[in-house]
Amino acid sequence: MTASTCGTVTISGLTHEKCQAFNTVCTAASGGAACVAITGCGNFLTSATCTNFAAVKCYWNAAASPAVCIPITTVASDCVLVTGTGLTDT
Repeated sequence: MTASTCGTVTISGLTHEKCQAFNTVCTAASGGAACVAITGCGNFLTSATCTNFAAVKCYWNAAASPAVCIPITTVASDCVLVTGTGLTDT
């Protein structure tokens, strides 16, 4: 399976973890009825999957309505948006 074929997985109840089992370039689409290729932070639907995306640094903006996964594109302005417990400088 490649990124272009993530969408061929169409069963109900899909999660990020289930789509990742098919291929690490896939995640669950909104509603959990299909997998989609990960193209950026916007593909992630939960804070846990958002902040564990290695290809691009993302943060979970819980203050947004609805909450959304956003890429850190400008370190000087975006890093201050990352808040929470357990943060370190490493």
